[in-house]
Amino acid sequence: MKSPQGFTWKTVLSSKYLAGITSLMTFSMTALRSSSRLIFSLCCSDTTTVWTLIDLNSTLYKLR
Repeated sequence: MKSPQGFTWKTVLSSKYLAGITSLMTFSMTALRSSSRLIFSLCCSDTTTVWTLIDLNSTLYKLR
């Protein structure tokens, strides 16, 4: 049984469309993860700096 030519083209185009959506979703998820890591690392860096300064100030205050 021979499949109609139009059906074949629709199947090929649908496959390419779905592959494009999958690639786009994968790229978006990867970008989201890397930006989340960057934001989280910046947040932790600032928090660590603040806590270090608070610790340093309290230690100096106790020594006086």
